[in-house]
Amino acid sequence: DGADIELALRGLSPGDALVAIGALDDTDDDDDSKPLPKHVLVYLDEATNRRYEHDWLALRNELDSLDTKLLPDGALPRLAATVSTGKAINLLQGDFAPKRATADSLRPWRMVAILAGIVVGLSVIGKVAENFSLKREQQRLAVEVEQQWQRTLPWISPMPSNPQQRLNSELRRMGAAPSDGGDAPLLAALMALSEAVGGDKAIKIDAIGFRGGTTDVQLTVPNTQALEKIQTSIQANDALEANIQRADPDDDGGIKSRFQIRTKRS
Repeated sequence: DGADIELALRGLSPGDALVAIGALDDTDDDDDSKPLPKHVLVYLDEATNRRYEHDWLALRNELDSLDTKLLPDGALPRLAATVSTGKAINLLQGDFAPKRATADSLRPWRMVAILAGIVVGLSVIGKVAENFSLKREQQRLAVEVEQQWQRTLPWISPMPSNPQQRLNSELRRMGAAPSDGGDAPLLAALMALSEAVGGDKAIKIDAIGFRGGTTDVQLTVPNTQALEKIQTSIQANDALEANIQRADPDDDGGIKSRFQIRTKRS
């Protein structure tokens, strides 16, 4: 209508459409403003032109001018010509508006979501497997520590809940406190003795003492062969030597022995 008023009308006659936009309103007598010219340009096909030919006659009496332009190829070429002006009519509206379902918008991300779920699942499975493996390793180490404790300090049974603290206490009682640097010879002797005795339940460690770098060990063994085997095993360590001090038979048929373990002088 020349005033940048845009409307979308359907099912109305040309006269009704012009009334709807106020194009046929009469100017009030009290209005001193100059009335706007009423010029109408209609694009239509041949069938529509024939249907409203009587309306055109009536409207020409109401308007300053009324031009009709036939569109032999339909409205689409005319609408397409308005695209270049930047004020084209949007054809994708109403019944022709694009319909995009939520499922369609999510479809491109479906594979990404699946892959992300697989990655998270594998990560969780990996963590569970790692925790299970760590628990089994912890149990294995606990059993190994307890076995080592029983071989090294069999007179302290069962193993205390704080073995490191109790070991340090025993070292101090034997005169080899860990803080003064004198525990290395004793620990080396204990480790060698533990390996020599192994898991032989017939061998009993009665007492262990440490003084001046020498470890005194009192054992009860089933026979002299077992005692010699222990001595040979300890002396297999190039840094240690073991000397049997005494070996006396006891009332139970075993041998009560005493030997010393010391670090070899370089």
